[in-house]
Amino acid sequence: MHNHITLCLICSVPVMMQVRPALFLVFSVLTKKAQVTFFGKSGLFLSYTSDSLGVSLVYANTSYTDLNTTSNAITFNDLVENHPTYKWYYQRVDESTGLPYGEAVILTPFPYWDAEPVKSSLHSHYGAPSLDHSIIDRKEVLFSFTSSVQGSHFEDPLGAISIGAPFAKIGTFFDQFDLQGGAIYLATVDGHLLAQSGGASGLFKGNDSQVLQYATESDNEVVAAAASYII
Repeated sequence: MHNHITLCLICSVPVMMQVRPALFLVFSVLTKKAQVTFFGKSGLFLSYTSDSLGVSLVYANTSYTDLNTTSNAITFNDLVENHPTYKWYYQRVDESTGLPYGEAVILTPFPYWDAEPVKSSLHSHYGAPSLDHSIIDRKEVLFSFTSSVQGSHFEDPLGAISIGAPFAKIGTFFDQFDLQGGAIYLATVDGHLLAQSGGASGLFKGNDSQVLQYATESDNEVVAAAASYII
C-alpha cells in the first residue's frame, strides 16, 4: 500500500506543490478548526480538515478527464465503473508542515462537480454560502463559502475553493462577549437563523433532511423578538 500511495502523490505533484501549501496556510490561519477544500475541474481534489484525533488531508490520487463541458461530465456510476483507478485517500497530517504521513485509507469519491455550490461558483464572479457535510464525517454539517479559483480567463476557472466551519459551533463565537443580558444572532437575508449566542444553531431535522428555522422561531426570546421587530 505504501508504494502505491507514493505513486499517487507523485502523479499529483503539480497540485501538491502549488495548491496544498496555500490551502494549509489558510487552514492554519483559521486555527485548524475549519475545512478548507480545493475542487479541481479535472477531478483533482484536496481537503484539509480536523477532528478529535487531529488534522488530516483528503486528496484524489490523480485527475481523470476534462470536465469543462457538459458532455464530458461524469456521473457517480461512470466514476465507479469506468474510472476504477480514480480514488480518494485519507491521511493524517504533520500539523507543522501540512504534509501527510502514515497509512492512507481509501475513501469512496463522489462527483462534487454536480454539487450546486461548486457548479454555481465556477460560473460566477462571486462566491456563494451553503450548508454542506464534512468530507470525513457526513453527519457533521458545515456552513461553507465556495468561490471559483480564476486562471488567466474568467470563462475557464481552474476550480473552486471552499471554506467551511462546523455549523453547530458558530454560535459559540458570540459567547466571548459580555452581552449584559442581551443576545447576538446571525441570520440569512430571508430570515433563517444560522447561529445565536449560547452556542445553539438554527438547524433542526425535518422529515427528510436538515433545515433552518426562522429567527422569529428561536427559543431565545430576545432573538425571536429582535427578528420580529426587524421584519
